Amino acid sequence: MVRWSAGILFLLIASVASAQESSYELNPGDVLLISVWKEEGLEREVLVLPDGKISFPLAGHLKAAGRSPEEVQKALSERIKKYIPDPVITVTVRAVAGNKIYVIGQVQDPGEFQAGQRIDVMQALSQAGGLTPFADEDKIVVLRRENGNQIALPFDYSKVKKGRRLEMNVILISGDVVVVPDCEVFGLTLSPEFGSTLSPEIDVDRRDVDRRDVDRRDVGRRREVFGRRRVVWSACVR
Repeated sequence: MVRWSAGILFLLIASVASAQESSYELNPGDVLLISVWKEEGLEREVLVLPDGKISFPLAGHLKAAGRSPEEVQKALSERIKKYIPDPVITVTVRAVAGNKIYVIGQVQDPGEFQAGQRIDVMQALSQAGGLTPFADEDKIVVLRRENGNQIALPFDYSKVKKGRRLEMNVILISGDVVVVPDCEVFGLTLSPEFGSTLSPEIDVDRRDVDRRDVDRRDVGRRREVFGRRRVVWSACVR
């Protein structure tokens, strides 16, 4: 019968925990629980500071942001082994407060969202309540900073929702901003002199019309009077 020592069991559990979290990259604001086996004074929660670093006894300051918990564990081990031979270290993510994404523009509930796990663009839009009737589905972009430069990743909602161009549905990283722009809205005008006679379709001048006055749940049916013009709103041009 095989008997496992407490040390080996602890090491196996720590390895499994690290493997499960190894794909997650830490961000400033995340909270970690770090412990060294058989060292009661070396167990504590640490915060990933705005500069991306953490501080731990015997290890000093070291970079955590952009690394996985497993990588932080190895870095801690390299420093602490100078004082404790063969240290068994566990690094667990207690809170992912630093993993934030932003959705702005024509969505029902724009704002900042804290992602407890890795999410893609479609999932982020779902968290924001979905698109409004005035969203330009074809011209959504994800703004991301890479190596100090900002890039724009195109996202075509109208294609992705049909199962096409799925490569656009990228996994978001902390700090990404999903921008949903306005679409071109058009309307029909009613001439007061001719009652209900409709004139040809014309573009509505955005300077003359405040779309916030339109009940978005009744797009295409509600009529609004602007000066001498009565506008019958319709959905966005696709």
